[in-house]
Amino acid sequence: MPALAAAPALVTAEHRRQYEDEGWFAVENAVPRERIEVLRAECALGIEHMNRRIDASDPTVCELNFRDKRYFIPYLARERQPLREFIYSDLLAGVCRATVGGEAYLSLEQFVVKGGGGGMKFGWHQDAGYIKFDNPPFVTILCALDDLSEANGTLHILPYGRAGTREKVEHVVEPESRDWIGYHGDDPGIPVLAPAGSLIVFSCYTFHRSGPNHTGALRRLYLTQFSAKPIVRPDGSVKMAEPFLKDGRIVACA
Repeated sequence: MPALAAAPALVTAEHRRQYEDEGWFAVENAVPRERIEVLRAECALGIEHMNRRIDASDPTVCELNFRDKRYFIPYLARERQPLREFIYSDLLAGVCRATVGGEAYLSLEQFVVKGGGGGMKFGWHQDAGYIKFDNPPFVTILCALDDLSEANGTLHILPYGRAGTREKVEHVVEPESRDWIGYHGDDPGIPVLAPAGSLIVFSCYTFHRSGPNHTGALRRLYLTQFSAKPIVRPDGSVKMAEPFLKDGRIVACA
């Protein structure tokens, strides 16, 4: 399988500037097709697993998951080596160094899927808005497993200047979708139109949303999040904080 792109060739000074000024950047065709096929296969296994849990009315998965319409499938990399090989790569290390710095912890990994023929929207939010306590900065890295278009519900990004803030704001629940919403203006945002294999990178304080999937095919993303420090809950417990970078170097993949 081809190696993932080396970090210095991927993340440029312009990307770093855009991340600092606007809260996001995208890199097209960053991941080889063969690697995308592996991630798609892992995603299919994840959907099967999630459907079994939904069909069993597992209350721990039903908050944001809607069968055949929208899936958030986390923590598969704990047992799936192909996912760990993707995470512990120079590709993602380069993005982390350019965003959160030389010390980084894996705080979340999950597939995000919209079903074909009616896949649900996802409302305006900051990823930090889903953490109901103070958190250190973290970066979200989305790997597109399908070509992203307006038709299949691509992301829309609201840069800091257009959102009017680069801080975490209070979010409120939208009852029908169960989404937490933090932006209530009428700016539609910037649609991310990118081919499969692209990376979309944004800060935990960057507002984003996605539309419904009107096509007959799945729209799949693989999401990883890396924090500058472990995310510690008010009771002292630690959200997932798997060491990833130390002094700028990748910690060995277990």
